[in-house]
Amino acid sequence: LYPENHGFIGNIIYDNASDSYFNMIPAPGADNVRWWNDAEPVWITAEKNNKRSALYWWAGCEVEIMGGHPTICERQFYDGPPIKEMATDYLERIDDVIQMFKPSKVLGDRLSLVLMYYVSVDYNGHHFGPQSPELKTALKDIDEILDKMQQKIKDAHLEDEVNLMIISDHGMTDVRENVVRHLDLRKYAPKIKYHIGSGPILRIQPQPGMLNKLLQDMTADKIDGVRIYKKEDIPEKYHLKGSNKMEPLILVAKKGYYIDPLDDPKTPLAGHHGYDPEDVEDMRTIFLATGPDFRKGFKTDILYNTDIYNIMCTVLGIPALPNNGSWERVQSMLAKTKDRPGTTDKQSAATFTANGYSFSLVLLITICSTMFSMINSRFL
Repeated sequence: LYPENHGFIGNIIYDNASDSYFNMIPAPGADNVRWWNDAEPVWITAEKNNKRSALYWWAGCEVEIMGGHPTICERQFYDGPPIKEMATDYLERIDDVIQMFKPSKVLGDRLSLVLMYYVSVDYNGHHFGPQSPELKTALKDIDEILDKMQQKIKDAHLEDEVNLMIISDHGMTDVRENVVRHLDLRKYAPKIKYHIGSGPILRIQPQPGMLNKLLQDMTADKIDGVRIYKKEDIPEKYHLKGSNKMEPLILVAKKGYYIDPLDDPKTPLAGHHGYDPEDVEDMRTIFLATGPDFRKGFKTDILYNTDIYNIMCTVLGIPALPNNGSWERVQSMLAKTKDRPGTTDKQSAATFTANGYSFSLVLLITICSTMFSMINSRFL
């Protein structure tokens, strides 16, 4: 779903109705269910269809959403610099997952869906930059983990049952002091009640009655490197203006510019994301998949992250809820012709489980664009 439909328009959200803030997990209060009930995540849909799910370090897995939980949830607890134990923990969980995938388990107890998140790439990209040695080390670590994961799948004789998908939720671009031009907007602070964000996007709640004056002043100043929109004028491609939590004014930085936060204009970040992917190629994400349900050596046209939901539902054999993804963009990557996810035809649904069960091991990692060149030769 788009942000205006699932409700998460950013890592920080202000809800005027309850006069409260959401900050991303593991921040206190982020697991309050009222932030999460605008949409049903795929693991809840899977559980409702008798498909057991396990989520590791995945935001929201600890929250009771739509009255349900995943079968297994290991909540995100890494909230600082990556530690060596992180890779060890990852490999240990993979061992656990393989055991729960094995056919020797009682059929009803087998996992169908596993979601795993690897934070080290994101952390190092932000703090040291997308071309830093630290990020390259993190990429090598996840590359080794992926290699071991695939070997473990083969050793367990599950290569004909497990589908492995690797995706990213955003890219990463260089925002060091000598690379970008910083935009200091503190002169407008008296007209601003609060603001959320920095870098590529700044959402602004003006002081009462000051929206038009603030917009007029900013427009008159012809600020270089930034696009200014009232909520109702936000381009459709951003899928934000339909949200009731969206602020009345948003500033979107262009490539090579960085909007400083009003309260702390100096940023320690070396890498950031959130720029328009049509303008900044570093923002574009990856999708890699291998397994019995995917064509070998196939390269698809451009996908959007919203499309991945339909792939997952198809491979799992569960009905897809109404969503903003495209079935047409993804169906050609599948090894066999599948019906659109959501079909209720029993014969069509049976094709999803021709091997007794169709499993999907999905790994979500936050990476920069260099990741693809490092793992692509060994992965497919």
